[in-house]
Amino acid sequence: HFCPSRLLLSPVLRAAMGQETAPRGTVTCSRNAVTFDSATASRTRGPKDAKVEGWLVKQGELLGMLTEKRRYFVLDAHRKLLLYYADESMKQQLGVIDLFPVLRLEESLGIADAGDDRCAFSIICAHRVYELRARSVSEASLWVSAIDACI
Repeated sequence: HFCPSRLLLSPVLRAAMGQETAPRGTVTCSRNAVTFDSATASRTRGPKDAKVEGWLVKQGELLGMLTEKRRYFVLDAHRKLLLYYADESMKQQLGVIDLFPVLRLEESLGIADAGDDRCAFSIICAHRVYELRARSVSEASLWVSAIDACI
């Protein structure tokens, strides 16, 4: 069961990604934030201060078998790091993905025959490929755009 995720994205970064508004019919505006679906855009000073965070499923390997673990991810655009934790409290950091040596991002967003993988994307580094999956295509697209803007 995949729990709803929370995704925070600055309006400055959204504008840089060409996403001025949320999908029609799902936007709620207030003075300090724009809420759409299960994501929230919070105000920051600029793209380098942008903070994107939320739940993703990370694929791994244990004893030759593929595993999937739900992790709480935080994109630190300033340091070009994608940190992941056991939960939203961020008390137990489980790992970090250094975005500086990323070769490319691959996505299968919205591909009809991809099944559950239609919300998946890959971060391809020289030493490893990180396979991640979001709860929805729109959230996966926001992650891909934010990471792409960072690299």
